[in-house]
Formats: sequence, structure tokens, C-alpha cells
Amino acid sequence: MGSFDAASAAVGAPWLPSRVGALDVATVTSFQEVERSHRWAVLLRHADLVQRVHVPAHRVLWWSWGNAERPLLFTETEFRFSRLDTALARALRHSLAAFEVPKEPTRKVSMPPRSARIGTLTPYRVERPALYRYRRRARDIYEELYGGHHLFWRWRLLGWALFGLPFLLIEPWLGPAGVALFELLIIGLTQLSLYRARRRM
Repeated sequence: MGSFDAASAAVGAPWLPSRVGALDVATVTSFQEVERSHRWAVLLRHADLVQRVHVPAHRVLWWSWGNAERPLLFTETEFRFSRLDTALARALRHSLAAFEVPKEPTRKVSMPPRSARIGTLTPYRVERPALYRYRRRARDIYEELYGGHHLFWRWRLLGWALFGLPFLLIEPWLGPAGVALFELLIIGLTQLSLYRARRRM
């Protein structure tokens, strides 16, 4: 096997790989294995490789939508696998051995046991559980509506001013309606972006 499909093994959404193309094993100058618990990864250092990278076709502030590609230069490629003995992992190791690619020292990433991680948690007591539940629920609704995005306060004030002033000129009490209209527009654009992202999946 003289090449390896970069889209078939690299971590990421299989339906939308971040890199599309094949890596020629003959161009690999060295590799390093990375062990993390039962997972296995390999970092390949190779000659300059230009591959197509997925990017959004349109971008406005923090919103992005559409599909486009652009070329990008890479000198390193990392493949990650759920286990050491998967078919793709074995095929990759076989190819590296066949081409006699120099191997660098293995890097082992240690993780503390689950009991130790749980032991570091500090319990706390909520003084007002009902108020805490309401605040948490309100925060969850906000995160769901705005998709986890937080508009910079200067942009939000500018939007309030642009949408609120025309209503203020009509009737002063209509000012909040302009602010509400701006927020509805933000929510609508965010939900549209999330919907298109789910459609791509």
C-alpha cells in the first residue's frame, strides 16, 4: 500500500472530513506513536502536502454556512484510532514498516484513574435550590436559542440602537419592540445555521 486515505481514518465527522486526499507513505520521513489508554494514534511527518480543506462558503460575524474547499499545505498528519488493533491501524503500521520509515520514541499520555478524578471534585451546597433551578433553566433556554454563541456586547448594543431608534421615533414606548426584533433576528439566523449544519450531517 503506497498511499493512505486521510479522510478514512482521521478523527472527525466521517460525512464531512476536514481533509480530503491521500498521503503517499513514501513521502513520510518519520512517525511517532501516541498511546492514550486503549486508544492509539500516530503522527506522521512528511514532505509538503497540499490537500483540500473544508471551509464554510459564507461567513458573517460568528455565523457560517455553505460548503466550500480551499487548498492548504501540511507537513504533519495525525491519524487517531479507537484501538491499536483496528484494520486501518494494522494496515498503516504495515505500510510504515514496508517503507522502513524511521520511528521516533513513543509518546505515552497518562490519564489518572476515574476514582482519582472523582476524588478531586469538591461538593457544594446550593443555598436556594429553587432559584438555582430557575436560573439554570433560563440559561439552558438561552443556550438552546442562541446555539451556545454569545454576541459581543458592543455588537448587541449597536444592534439594539439600529433596530430600536426607528421605533423610538414612532412612539417612545415602541423602543423595546425594536430590541426584541433584533434578538429574534439573531435567534432566527442562529437556528438557521444550526439547521443547515444538521442537514450536512
